[in-house]
Amino acid sequence: MVKQIRLAVAATVVCGLAGLASPEVAGAVAHRPAASSGTKVKLGKTAHGRVLVGPDGKSLYDLTADGRNASHCNALCRYGWPPLMTSGKPRAGAGVNSAKLGQTANHQVTYYGKPLYYYAGDSKPGDTSGEGVHSFGGYWYLQNAKGRNVR
Repeated sequence: MVKQIRLAVAATVVCGLAGLASPEVAGAVAHRPAASSGTKVKLGKTAHGRVLVGPDGKSLYDLTADGRNASHCNALCRYGWPPLMTSGKPRAGAGVNSAKLGQTANHQVTYYGKPLYYYAGDSKPGDTSGEGVHSFGGYWYLQNAKGRNVR
């Protein structure tokens, strides 16, 4: 219930801001990696166990509504769920299967074919407030090293 309320408040704020955002601001929402190499995906400790995290140590999620190597998260969705992007071949940290890392046609990092996202409500490494949230046509789940949802 608390997650739904937080999401409803966030969606209201996002809807209000969406009309004000320029294309430059909208593009800045996605986490962009350094231009010199691919984004590194690693494992981090959370209350849900060891899960995939981005280079900044923040938890990564998948959306059950997404297709294999295809994101269904629209522009409004990306304000609350910024995609993990890469400028080169994604790299694996310890415990992450490098053969299962990939990217969509738009350079969003995938793991076992599932596009990966941050949650705007997570402010620091170890936060997992997006786990189990239902929005944008599906559920959002953390992934473990085997590419399975931790739910």
